[in-house]
Amino acid sequence: MPRPSKETALEKERDRLNAVKILKALDKKGIARFAVSKATKIGYPLFWNWEQGKYSPSQKNLKKLKRFARAHGTEVN
Repeated sequence: MPRPSKETALEKERDRLNAVKILKALDKKGIARFAVSKATKIGYPLFWNWEQGKYSPSQKNLKKLKRFARAHGTEVN
């Protein structure tokens, strides 16, 4: 199996950091991770995995998270 290109690895890391930043901003607003998980249908354990650097969010999950954050007044890049 070919190794991902450096650019792809950088993009995944950027997406992971962006997701973690959004989750922290939602935390500051008092929105529980469980509520985010339920509303977005993103598995709750994935949030922890993203924070620990084990996985990066899929584009689909990142879009869901951004949409949720915008709907709750959180600024998203």
